[in-house]
Formats: sequence, structure tokens, C-alpha cells
Amino acid sequence: LEQATAGDQVLLCCGSSSYRVASQHADDYPELPTPQASDTTCSVNSAAFLDACHHARSVASSDESKGVLCGLNLRCNPAGGYQVAATDGHRLIEFGSITDHTAEATIPARTIQQLERFEVVDTITVVFGSGVVHFLAGDGQAARSSVEASRGEQRGWLAGERIAAGAGIE
Repeated sequence: LEQATAGDQVLLCCGSSSYRVASQHADDYPELPTPQASDTTCSVNSAAFLDACHHARSVASSDESKGVLCGLNLRCNPAGGYQVAATDGHRLIEFGSITDHTAEATIPARTIQQLERFEVVDTITVVFGSGVVHFLAGDGQAARSSVEASRGEQRGWLAGERIAAGAGIE
């Protein structure tokens, strides 16, 4: 395989075949967000966390018009506790149970697919920034904007909140 660059074109040659591919300079793209020292950090058990997220992802809505329902609600605390919840408006699934969480975000369900591709490590570090959630594992990093929704829209779809409000679960 041979490659050459000519301006904004990349030429790839292999045997008797050659291809020209348009390219753009890396400076044309925005900087990726990086975790800040002031962000809330939680380390969770990789296998159990990914398993919970995988099952919750299967329940999350695929209807893009229901923004918050297309995501997974994630709560963590520094002790490694977490709670993952998802719904499609008809079914609700929760994994984990924590009473005191220091960070919470609703992340797109597609983010979990990226996490499942990370190399197998013992822990995943979840960093909750301002509007961005970072997942760090081994040499991999996924940074995703949290799903925009007011706190009021998210309230009430976790079972513990519904029971505390006296609504019960049917």
C-alpha cells in the first residue's frame, strides 16, 4: 500500500488500483472537550456497568422526537455506585440502586455502543463535566454531550422518585 498527499487530496495505491480521496486538515475541526479538574469523577466496575448499560440501551426509545427518552439516565457517586435507567415511554428498566448520587446526566443511548468497543479493563472512569460526560477506559475515551432537558422533564421516570412522590408503579 502506497500513499501520497497532494493538497487536499490523498492518493492511495495498491497493486494496479489507485484511489483519490478528498481530505480536510485537522485544524478545520473543533477541539475535543477534555475533562477539567473541577468535574465530578466516578470510577465504576467495567463489566457490571457495561452489562447494565447494554440492557438499558435495549429499552431506550428510538423515536428521535422524544429526546430524553432516547437516552440513558446515569447517576453515580464517588464510591463506585451507579444507577442506569431507560424508558421508551411504555417500559422502564433500572439497574443499580444508590441513595446518594453526586452526579447525574442523561446520555444518548448510542454512546453505550462506543463504550462496548473499548478494550476490556477493570474500571471505567465517568467524568461529569458541564454539559459533557466523558468515559475513560484504558487508552480509549468517549466524550458525549448530555441530552438537553430541564430537570423537570426528567423527574418522575425513575421508580424511586415515583414511589417517593406517592405515585406507585403499575
